[in-house]
Amino acid sequence: MFTNRKALVVGINEYNGEIRNLRGCINDAKAIQEVLKEHDNGDDNFFVERKSNLSTFNFKKEIEWILKGEKGEYEIALIYFSGHGFITDEGGYLVSSNANKREIGISMGELNQQISKSNIPEIVVILDCCHADAMACELEENMQIAQLRKGVSIMAATRYKDVAIESKGRGIFTASIVEGLSGGAADFDGYVTAASLYHHTDNDFSPKQQRPVYKSYTDNMKPLRKCASPYPKETLKKIALPVYSELTKKGMQLSTSMIPESECEEGISKKYLELSIFEKAGLIRFDSQNTLIQAVFREEKAYLSLKGEIYLQRLKKENKQ
Repeated sequence: MFTNRKALVVGINEYNGEIRNLRGCINDAKAIQEVLKEHDNGDDNFFVERKSNLSTFNFKKEIEWILKGEKGEYEIALIYFSGHGFITDEGGYLVSSNANKREIGISMGELNQQISKSNIPEIVVILDCCHADAMACELEENMQIAQLRKGVSIMAATRYKDVAIESKGRGIFTASIVEGLSGGAADFDGYVTAASLYHHTDNDFSPKQQRPVYKSYTDNMKPLRKCASPYPKETLKKIALPVYSELTKKGMQLSTSMIPESECEEGISKKYLELSIFEKAGLIRFDSQNTLIQAVFREEKAYLSLKGEIYLQRLKKENKQ
């Protein structure tokens, strides 16, 4: 079946004798293929071309394929790579299976130039390799300058000079990406975008770990996947009920009467349970940076967050239609 969404997914484990082989890249590529090819409900999503252990020549051919398309033929293309990354004084490279000193692989700079010339309006690049931040990056007087065409988003597993980590036969960055695409990065309606996917992944890594990088220049981000909503919609809609109107005004007073004396007791109030879902969805905030349970014991007030205000306005608009 034809789809106007296509993806190139590349995993390279095997390298020539001069370069250390990897273990998890093909596994990572398979996992990305599986999660991208269908939405959560089984509907077709991306047409995925998965390739393993590509030579430089064949890698370039696949790049030509993924970026080719007449205007209006494709709405989005996605490029995923798991393998070795390498940097030289001339920039970064995605290392091909037959790499040598004369021909390392795919130049990130040249790839960015090809992306800039593509007719496909939105292109997402996900790189799980060392030095991935070198993609669409130029160094000027020790400053990193991003160079992006409109409609392009890049998710890099590492900063410019950092290395990517494998654990238990998988890249830890890709594991987080797959989790996000499977619903961990979904919004109220279950949609996962490049921005929400990065937010999810960023939260998985501490400042002392391998740090992912996100670059984007787009004003109309298309969903990468549709999942089941992570929050019960009927509960979220209750935020528009009169009982929660104080959230938009002077704040809703919280009280310990909302919860039982013991966590093991039954009888947590319905309002507390609903507020906990609002909290998880990011719709409410408190006087301090506390969690809901802490704010309740301190008898603080709860307010709509900016996200909550936007969601409430959306509900009101839907109710008028």
